[in-house]
Amino acid sequence: MIKKILLLFFFMSSMVMMAQLSASHKEKLAILITEKVNTLRKSKGKQPIDRNIDLKKAAQLHSDYMVKAQRLSHSEFGEGTYASPRNRVEVYTTIFLAVGENILYTKPIRTAINEQSLKKIAADIFRSWENSAGHYKNMISSEYDHGDLAFTYDSKSKRVYATHVFGRKGYLIPGQGSENAFGIQNFDGDCSVLFDGFQNIITNMGNAVEIEGNKIVLRYHSISRVRQLITDAKDGIAVDLLNKEQFSCDSATQLDASPIYDGVLLKPIYRDALFANNIAESDFRFVVVLGTLPEHLQNENIRPSLVFIKNGYKCAYVSPRITPSGSYPLAKIPPLLYDPDIPLVTKGIKEVQELIYPFDVDEVVSEKLPEIKAISNQLYAAEVQSYSSVEGNEKRNIALHRARTSFMQSHIEQQLKGVKIPWKTNAEENWALCEFQMELLGQDAIWSKGKEKVRAYINSQVGTEVWDRFLSQQRVSKTVLYWSGEWDVDDPLHAKYNLIDALLKEDILRANKALAILFSSETAHPLPLSFLKERLFSEEALVQNVSALLLKDISSFELEDVVFYVRMWLLQADKLTEGAQQNLLNLYAITSREMLSQWDVSSERLSKVMHPNKLENLIENYKSDDVVNPLFLNFHMAILHYYGQVNESSKIDVSFDFITNYFREKSLSIKDDWRLALFFNRWSRYDLTLELLMKEYKEETLDENTLFLFIQTKLGYPNGEELPLQELHQKAVKKNKGRWCSWILLDFENLRDNATKELYCKMCKDFEDNFLNFD
Repeated sequence: MIKKILLLFFFMSSMVMMAQLSASHKEKLAILITEKVNTLRKSKGKQPIDRNIDLKKAAQLHSDYMVKAQRLSHSEFGEGTYASPRNRVEVYTTIFLAVGENILYTKPIRTAINEQSLKKIAADIFRSWENSAGHYKNMISSEYDHGDLAFTYDSKSKRVYATHVFGRKGYLIPGQGSENAFGIQNFDGDCSVLFDGFQNIITNMGNAVEIEGNKIVLRYHSISRVRQLITDAKDGIAVDLLNKEQFSCDSATQLDASPIYDGVLLKPIYRDALFANNIAESDFRFVVVLGTLPEHLQNENIRPSLVFIKNGYKCAYVSPRITPSGSYPLAKIPPLLYDPDIPLVTKGIKEVQELIYPFDVDEVVSEKLPEIKAISNQLYAAEVQSYSSVEGNEKRNIALHRARTSFMQSHIEQQLKGVKIPWKTNAEENWALCEFQMELLGQDAIWSKGKEKVRAYINSQVGTEVWDRFLSQQRVSKTVLYWSGEWDVDDPLHAKYNLIDALLKEDILRANKALAILFSSETAHPLPLSFLKERLFSEEALVQNVSALLLKDISSFELEDVVFYVRMWLLQADKLTEGAQQNLLNLYAITSREMLSQWDVSSERLSKVMHPNKLENLIENYKSDDVVNPLFLNFHMAILHYYGQVNESSKIDVSFDFITNYFREKSLSIKDDWRLALFFNRWSRYDLTLELLMKEYKEETLDENTLFLFIQTKLGYPNGEELPLQELHQKAVKKNKGRWCSWILLDFENLRDNATKELYCKMCKDFEDNFLNFD
């Protein structure tokens, strides 16, 4: 009996020995598996991982949980702060920027735990993870520089539950302005879902922030879109400043351990202050200074990233990315010219002098008097154009412009003694200019109510900066002197002299002939004097040739003058010949592009005058279901930019779709796809770029430009089909290593990914050294 009891005691003791994993056993297993993982990493050219006590504690926490729950899972349901691998690590430390986790349980273990069995268990665990794609990826990932293991024995199933937690350690970047990220909280989950549908906007805003001097400035084209994102009082934006030195090839990447920021965080600006500090002059724009570059970073290679805050929580982090974009040029349409078969003359009015007299409010004497020099004794006419501005009342203004007329005539007569002066006078309130100014300000509704309503409105605006300037322009008066003479046919100004003479004598046919010759000549443009512009711009029968001349070299003319001219005749297009209409439509598209290329307050006002609805009826004549008329194409390309500036999304979509469909059908080569993709990116349709180029990317038929465009778009806009990051970079390096190195050096946010950094440091170290030495 005693013998049986001793045998039972020995058997039970053996089972206890088999069922336990002592602390020394666990440590031995951790050492054995870590050695195997590091041997694997070295074979793949990866740095070995170091063990870490906090990762070990998180691993033990989860192995214990899995035994208790009797299931394998990376989540701990109902456990609150222990729910995810990161949550469990952050119970012990917040120093790790990236966290990964491998888990398993072994086959039942029915042998005694000893050194030999521990080696077998370690080998089985390692082999199991090695044969699983996700676990294998964690073991060789450049994303991690630390890892540790923990084990728990399940006495019921006789299995060992193992957890391997990986992490990448962060640093404490010096120079922070706050120890607690200015109170910004890290959301327990993903609150960026609150930005669903706005990913393009967030991406664009990340690309719209720049360092100007020592200021960090966000310039975004649509304040309405910003208002859609920043809705509540605790919504805001903070700037995170990344230094290229944090990604040095000579050391591990140094991203701050904070879950909120990676570099040096500037104080966040919340909704009310953001919009109150908007310094954009345009009503459509959003321009705000987000902070000042700290002194210790002012001579460094710095790039700003944006932290988007919702209700006090970090919800999105956006880094600027180089994403190429572009627009299609307007179709080149040769102007249609009217060239009557008539001779020019060699005698007539050849010289014009414009004498400007600026008058202050209520003044009838100009302090600035023009110099006058008699050209000959043959003065054909002296024309006085005397204006009063329209504020005040009509009786007072009549007295003012009549007195100004007398002053200018007296001044001319004193200077031209002995010369007979045939006077022509035009004295009036300057309602013509006032109408244009009202339209510039978008006050068409007030203008339509009649002069007295307009005058009352302007009287209420006297003293404002805009209207004081506009009224000053209305008061500018002048005298124009016309001198007669003779010239030779070979005179380089032969056509110009004929134009002047023909305009004054209302010889429209000869004026058109002169314009046709001037269009074909290499001489300077013929509109140096407002006299010529006034007469050329106002004559219906000259619109075709005047438009052709403006099309020849639009940059030689004042944009405001061209806008005034185009606007005037668009409103009367039904009076014009087909040739005049076509030239005018062509001029509209070019003028709109010119105006919108440098968008400012002046352009915004001019845009009201050039609103597309002024020619919608006219352009319909050039719409065709069979062949796209280049005038119709140019119209859509012009108004797409117009509606883009004023943020009318529905109108943007119409023109965008028209242009897209046109160039899709015309696309016959990779180069055509490249241009179309640049166009997509210009309008933030990164999804269409990726859709367009994905097939060619997979088939490896993209040329260098299109490959880089695809990759840069994909990295800047990671939505859609996932592609291996290293595959993208490897293909770019293979296509053009120097171009890839140059791009990554400028766009060093790519180096956040350790594998990309390893590739860059291997391929581009000499390139960077040479670049820095050259710089």
